[in-house]
Amino acid sequence: MTALRAVAPAAGLTLMAIAAVLYFSDHNLYLRLLSIYGFQPYKYPFLDWESMSSFVECWKHGINVYVYNPCDVGGRILTYSPLWPRAWFIPYGPVWRNIIGLAMDIAFFLSLVWVLKPANWREALVGVLATTSTMVAYAVERANVDVIVFMMIVGAGLLASRRFAGRILSYSVIFFAGLLKVYPFVAMAIALRERPRTFALISLISAAVLIGFVVGFRSEIAELSRNVPRGNWASDSFGASNLPDGLAAVLARGKAVDPWRSPVWVGSRVLLTACALAWAVWLSRNAALARAMARLGAPDMIQFVFGSALVAGCFFAGENFEYRGVFLLPVVGGLLILRRQTDEDASRGRLGWLIAIIIALMWEGVYRTVLYAISPGLWGGVLLIREGLWWWLAASLLALLLIFAAQSDTGVAARQRFGAAHEA
Repeated sequence: MTALRAVAPAAGLTLMAIAAVLYFSDHNLYLRLLSIYGFQPYKYPFLDWESMSSFVECWKHGINVYVYNPCDVGGRILTYSPLWPRAWFIPYGPVWRNIIGLAMDIAFFLSLVWVLKPANWREALVGVLATTSTMVAYAVERANVDVIVFMMIVGAGLLASRRFAGRILSYSVIFFAGLLKVYPFVAMAIALRERPRTFALISLISAAVLIGFVVGFRSEIAELSRNVPRGNWASDSFGASNLPDGLAAVLARGKAVDPWRSPVWVGSRVLLTACALAWAVWLSRNAALARAMARLGAPDMIQFVFGSALVAGCFFAGENFEYRGVFLLPVVGGLLILRRQTDEDASRGRLGWLIAIIIALMWEGVYRTVLYAISPGLWGGVLLIREGLWWWLAASLLALLLIFAAQSDTGVAARQRFGAAHEA
């Protein structure tokens, strides 16, 4: 492990230490600086973890946290898995909130030594920019559950590069993370590395357990599905619906819009999706990128696939609050290595631009705050650029995932069988 791999984690820990000093020495300045960073802080940190412990506390007292939660400072109701309120071992109270939140954040930054592996100072600087970005700062300041999921995915990645027993344990960790927050299920795509029969068996077992979970908690899942918040396309969320939402809202001139009844929304979503898929398929046929993907070592490839699958999956599935951008960190780490492995200038340049776009999106909260303060209309124009960049990024990551799938053991076997059937 080179010293350069400690640079980004050290930068994150240093920024957290500075924030702690400001919190106690000049609390108003602490709040102002975080607001400029691009998110609205509460008067104390680790607010999201407090809500998780509040679900457990109220549930212990027989309170239905799907409809009412007096244990939380903001009265937030449960929008997570039914497993969370049953986590009886999670302690409640301000002291534990600070202890657990601080431990989560320190462990998160330390885990980056397995995610960001720069080969030179320029790559180390890219890692620092990603680690100290608005998206990451938002997640750690709130001690959001996505921080825990991130570390679970990193741990699963380390296990997945080992022998069969380690890989099975890795899939178990990913599946459990999915039971906690749903979206990590897309990371199960890594099982394509297995032989077809093993992949099929893993898929069948996972589907059976998931069906049992849904049936067992069906009434609570129905309740929490009504609580899932919807982000604002013009603020700090990202997702495939943002641009269609914005176009439909602008043309409706402030009137309420039902997306599925709006020709503008449906038409733009279909067109954008078709263009993204076409770009992904075209890019996935790039031989230089395929050769570079084939050269990735197992640990690096796994972390990269995890990050790409989670970001692309979350983007196309729905709206996501900005803190979910922490999963762009393994994407950045993987793209830096992939760029090093690429033997074609054009592909190397394309990957360089993709890295630059990711860094720009991760810092979007800062210039959103500045531009909106200057003129809301100015920010409105930049919004279109932001959404276009997100679509390009998601489509490009989908292309790299298609290359991974084609090179995987299951993918190779499927192509051989299809080819043999076609010849016959």
